[in-house]
Amino acid sequence: MTEEELEKSRDLLSKFDHYEEQKKKTAEAKNRLEAFIYSTRDFLDEEDFVVSGKEEEIEQLKKHLEEVKIFSFERSLSYKCTE
Repeated sequence: MTEEELEKSRDLLSKFDHYEEQKKKTAEAKNRLEAFIYSTRDFLDEEDFVVSGKEEEIEQLKKHLEEVKIFSFERSLSYKCTE
């Protein structure tokens, strides 16, 4: 391989490494968000919280959590890593 070909190969590998790192960070962030959504929904169903909160407020919070879940899922389908 020529020096130019080696440089192109190194550049390509560097871009691939960056892409993989971004993909990994995105998956980790999505997993943390999903865990937060489920733990919050579980919390909203706990008896201590249900007793102290108004039913309409609890339902509103659950609705917002579902909207965030759907939004994050739709975004993850369209997400593309950039250089």
